[in-house]
Amino acid sequence: MARNTRDCLNSLISRLDSIERSRRRIEQLLSQSGIRVRDAEVVYEALFLRSVVYFESLIEEVFMGLLTRAVNHDSAAVRPRINRVSHVAARHLVFGEKDYIDWLPFTRTEALATRFLAGGRPFTLLEDVTRQRLGQIIAIRNAITHRSAFAMRRSREQVLGSTPLPPKEKTPARYLRSVFRIAPPQTRFELFQIALRDSATAICG
Repeated sequence: MARNTRDCLNSLISRLDSIERSRRRIEQLLSQSGIRVRDAEVVYEALFLRSVVYFESLIEEVFMGLLTRAVNHDSAAVRPRINRVSHVAARHLVFGEKDYIDWLPFTRTEALATRFLAGGRPFTLLEDVTRQRLGQIIAIRNAITHRSAFAMRRSREQVLGSTPLPPKEKTPARYLRSVFRIAPPQTRFELFQIALRDSATAICG
């Protein structure tokens, strides 16, 4: 029996909820001097990267599922442009000779969706502000994983623009831990988690 895209969405939300619980435990330990700030920053980076991996997995599951009709979408406007194909054939069409695909930056997913799905839907349904948030998320991910001067500079340009930051917030982990809203208190990490949820919701309907 085919899954529904909302099943995929619920699975992602469950995973992101688990990450949020871990983040809160880290903050609690930090407030009790149970760990050092540097330890907390390492965990923040790991949790952030895991969130992006989970989101990328959702993209692949939904994309390949729609293409092979193993996953259904509630909207009749979401349909593949090719006849029914097996998972093996679909994977060869999309992946070619590659073992994996980088679905992010999201423009790569949109380009593939335009080729294989009618109107690129549902991957072309994201609002501009959501796309912008995804771009910032990928810039931060690259800054964490590559640690190069170029990646760090691109991260600052894409995420911050001309906005000045105090020195204590200029690393990816410190930026993620920083509070951008006081009432109710919310970190930038939480802001980006919401962006991932919004993006997944737009895709899954």
